[in-house]
Amino acid sequence: MKMKGSDNWKKPDDCIVSSEYWNTFWNNQQLFNLMAPEISSQWARSAIQLYQNSGWFNTDPAGIEHTGVMVAMHPISQILGAWQSGIRDFDLNIAYDGLRKMMTTPPQKYEGGGTVGVENLVPYMKYGYIPAGKGTVSNTMEYAYDDWCLGQMAKILGKSDDFKLFDERSNNWSNLFDPNSGFIRPKDEHGNWVEPFDPYHTPGFTEGNAFNYSWFVPHNPDKLIGMIGKDRFIGRLDKAMEQSAHANFNAAGDNFSAFPINHGNETSMEVAYLFNWAGAPHLTQKWMRAIQEQYYGTTPYDAYPGDEDLGQMSSWFVMSAIGLFQMEGGCSEKPFYELASPRYPKITIRLDGKYNRGETFVIEAPNASKDNKYI
Repeated sequence: MKMKGSDNWKKPDDCIVSSEYWNTFWNNQQLFNLMAPEISSQWARSAIQLYQNSGWFNTDPAGIEHTGVMVAMHPISQILGAWQSGIRDFDLNIAYDGLRKMMTTPPQKYEGGGTVGVENLVPYMKYGYIPAGKGTVSNTMEYAYDDWCLGQMAKILGKSDDFKLFDERSNNWSNLFDPNSGFIRPKDEHGNWVEPFDPYHTPGFTEGNAFNYSWFVPHNPDKLIGMIGKDRFIGRLDKAMEQSAHANFNAAGDNFSAFPINHGNETSMEVAYLFNWAGAPHLTQKWMRAIQEQYYGTTPYDAYPGDEDLGQMSSWFVMSAIGLFQMEGGCSEKPFYELASPRYPKITIRLDGKYNRGETFVIEAPNASKDNKYI
């Protein structure tokens, strides 16, 4: 079995090919790393094999062909998150070489079909952000996170110069931060703000709006909160949650800009946990439970009415029900879980000794209940 453009295509043993990487670091990625590490391993090894076969990684391989359908290069996060979870049955150096290529090489057509490369990488590298009219503005936020993950990977591998390069690039999101409004907003190629600006309706944001993407700094929420101001951050986010709760946290259909928070799509999966970073963990506990109880249903028709995307909605629910979350996908040099509000007095996760983890992981919250949600 061969792919056009490859001399020695082969399927990796017992591997699967995932067809969606977009922002899985807030749902599938952390769930699999914790509870089904063998899936994370297959996911990573399959992506690496695709790179070895064709010379390129991809965001959404479909039919084992490069598509370039979705934004960003989040396989970096998936592979590094797995590695940092102790899932290390693949070659991180090979992965790094290919992922570095993805974040430094202009996109192009692929002779085997489809396109390869990161779509708006050229203006991103030239300007330090993606100007309006030269690509999707919100990809600036996505690429900055990818840069940070790649920098963390470089640091782990002892590549100090690369760590410095990508760590500096990971601050590019701040080039689109407007201190007056406290929002991420589009600029033109000359560095001027695009006028008029409406955080709900100004274009340039993938399946979302400026309001959604102004929370999108998974790798440095502390800096984001500091730039917005803690009080303004908490007040704005709490009000946004109140407004969105009236619509059960779901913008109907594809009207992604209808509400400031749309739990039904990838761009808003992290917002309830940001209160933890702003010194208001009780609001994380309040709103995380509210999303579970208002948004998710109990029938085949309303279980998760948003964009399930191969498990993202249900994975978020499982992680939130056990009270754990990783804002940055577990990709830090020293990764950790932040806490929310476990739904059950005792939760036992079977680890079965896989990847040297012991047999069980027990979470105890003695008085947890539907009504008793605060720690």
